[in-house]
This record gives sequence, structure tokens and C-alpha cells, in this order.
Amino acid sequence: MHRPQLLRVSTLLVLFLGLGLATPYGGRAQTNDSERVLVTLSDGSQVVGNVTTGQVDYRAAGQPAVVLWTGAPETTSSWSASPDGRWISWIVLVTRDNPTQESLTLWERASHQATTRTSDQLGFLPAWDAGDAATAWSPSSQRLLVMGVTTGDPPYQSQLYGVGLTGAGAVVVPASATRDLLMPLAVLGDDRFYYLHTAPAASWEQLWFHAPPGPDQELTACAPCDIVVQGGQIIQEVWDFTSSQYQIIHRWDLATGAPVPDALPGTGAGGSVTFPATGQTLRGLFLPYWTDHGGLAQQGYPISPLLTEVSPLDGQAYTVQYFERAVFELHPENAAPYNVLLSQLGTFRYHALYPHGASGQHPAPGGTYIPQTGHTLGGVFAAYWQSHGGLAQQGYPISDEFREVSPLDGQPYTVQYFERAMFEWHPANAPPYNVLLGQLGTFRYRQLYPPAP
Repeated sequence: MHRPQLLRVSTLLVLFLGLGLATPYGGRAQTNDSERVLVTLSDGSQVVGNVTTGQVDYRAAGQPAVVLWTGAPETTSSWSASPDGRWISWIVLVTRDNPTQESLTLWERASHQATTRTSDQLGFLPAWDAGDAATAWSPSSQRLLVMGVTTGDPPYQSQLYGVGLTGAGAVVVPASATRDLLMPLAVLGDDRFYYLHTAPAASWEQLWFHAPPGPDQELTACAPCDIVVQGGQIIQEVWDFTSSQYQIIHRWDLATGAPVPDALPGTGAGGSVTFPATGQTLRGLFLPYWTDHGGLAQQGYPISPLLTEVSPLDGQAYTVQYFERAVFELHPENAAPYNVLLSQLGTFRYHALYPHGASGQHPAPGGTYIPQTGHTLGGVFAAYWQSHGGLAQQGYPISDEFREVSPLDGQPYTVQYFERAMFEWHPANAPPYNVLLGQLGTFRYRQLYPPAP
């Protein structure tokens, strides 16, 4: 789903000679079956790696090739070039027996001279893993932002470092920020940049703006989504599998980090987003709540307009909107973040299907007993619950695990009901898609508002 001419960033980094490292200078282009173009500079010169031999060459028109690196194919990563074309940089895993000895190399094109500093000399985190690294240059070509990830048992750590260039490539490194897993996204100046932060145990991704002297600003958090840089803006998108198109959720001005709420093409003003897949519009307080609480993966598409409904729990009328997996209720009487609450769809669905409780239930082995409802939460469902909003998003478990035939495909799955959700276990799927959510919003909406015959 990569689109050309965009800098698209994922928290899953790959070695350039394994799958090919996409870069804003060309990346993944292929010269023949065994070679990959790693960097293409503005004058047409290229850095080319051989996936068989591990050799990397610099090639310029009318000049003999220059060997930059020869070694095992999996030992280098994060090839890039400075915007002024003066420097080519890469990261090397010097030895697998001593993981503290990764290095950063800067090669000057004019002199063909290389300066190399190990991670120990740079003062990087110990046990730095060059296989999980990323770099980004400042527009002045005087500073390189480097991310390194520690090896060893989770939780992993990563750190961003601003590498200053002086003289013939001497490297000076003041440490920047330390978080779970970081990746540079866009560098505006020597000390101003955007980066992504992901917790290793979760599928959530946060976009941060580092602009001293103030603290780092968190601009957004989202479950599987894409963050792209295009046309002087940072754009947050989700992939619509129905229409095979990206849906834009948020935009920020690249220079300032300020939101651009009214610049969404084809949508209404005030930050509204219309989804072609369902024809429904998401706006107002429901839009940031949807975006900040898992978006499409967690809530699903909006399937209704704004409605007024009387809650069966307290008998009060509220503005609501239905989504495939949730119903949002607007509570203006509450202060944020409690001004948007979720209906207890899991409770409604479970009691409708199993008024006397589902048969064949069994507690998850080694799970945690929840005294509030008398049920157990464990295994993959517990991990998903904890990493996808916990009590506020899912509610307490109102059943133990049992087998249920899906009304969507007619297949039996292990499920568990919660106050606001139903989890389905799909062991054939790779994480995070081995736990999927039942479309309880769809079921409830069709029950209350059946389509006209």
C-alpha cells in the first residue's frame, strides 16, 4: 500500500538487503536481480547494494564505481544522503558477538573520505542494534538524527540522537529523547523534528513534535494508521479496504505543528470527514475521539448520522452516532475526556443472545479473576484488552471464553463478551489481527433501525 513520492513511515524497520529499505531519495528501486538502489541523489548518482555479495558501491555517470562497503549482506542499514549531496551515511553492525559495537559512517563525496564512530564512541545506548535503526537529515545538512534500539529481552528501549557535523566529518552527539521505540519522521532544523513513538506491546503509534525550548508535543495517537509527509503537511490516514483508498483523518502544518482542521479535500468544514465506504460523516467531538481511540481498527466506520436516543440505562436523551463496533454518546454535561462515552453494546448483544448466559464457558487458564463481574480475563484476550483501551474502551468481561458461530462467515470462533465489545480469536491470523472485534454496532443499529423493505 506504499504510494510513490511520499515519505511513509512504519515502526517495523527492515535491513536494506533483506527486504529493501525505502528512502526519500529513491529506495527499493532494482537494477537487476541481485542489486538494489539504496540512495539516489539529485544529480542522478546512486548508492547500489548487491544482495548476494553484500558489496555497496557509489556510482556516478562517467566515473568508476567506488566501493563503500563489503561484508555480510545483513550487516548494514539506514543508507541516506544529506540534502546538499555532500554526505552519504550508513549504519553498520560491526560484530554480532559484541552488540555495543555498531557504528555510524559518514562518507564525503568530494574527498571520498569516510569517518566512522562506534556506538560506544558516540555515547549511544548500550546493546544498540543496527538492524533496528533509522536516520533523517536536517535541511541544513549539518545534523543527522539517528534512532537506535537496544537488543535483549523486552521491553526494548530506543533513543534519538542529534549528530552534529563539523570539519571533515567529526561527530558530536548530545542525547535527545528516550522512549520505548522511536523513529524520526521529518527534520525541520538542527533541533526541531517530528518523530513516531510506539510501545512494543501495543499497536498504537504516537506522533510527537520536538521543538526546544518547550517540551515535546504529542500531536496524535492511533492504532494501525499511516503518517505521511506531503506538500508541507503531515497527514494521518487510514486504509479503506472497501474502496482501496486512504482516508485522511488529520493534517498538521509541517513548519509549525499546528493542526489544519479545515483543509481536508472533499469534506465539510470544521474538521469533518466523510467516508465513501458508508456515506456517513464524522465531525465535532466524535472525530477526535474516534481518531484518538483506535480509529478504523477499533471503532469501525460510522454507519449512521447523528441521532437522538433515549438511553436504556438512565432514561436520558443523548446525541449518538453508530459505528460498526461502537456507539458514541455525547455527554456535554461532563468535562473532557468523559464528554464522549461508549454505549454498552456488549451487554445489549450478550443479553439478547444469551438471556440465561452462554453455555460451554470456561475461564482462561492462568487468567485474572475480575470480581466486579465474576469472570476471568487471560491469554491473548487479556493482552488485547490491555493494549486497546482497557476498561474505558472495552469494559469489564461479562462472560468467560466460549465457542460461538459467527453470523458473518458461519465459522465457529472462541469469543468473550465485554460490556462494550466482543472479542473473537483468529489463531490463523498474525498479531495484531489474531484478535478481532465483533461488529456489535452494526448488529445493534440493524436491530433498532431495520432497513425499509
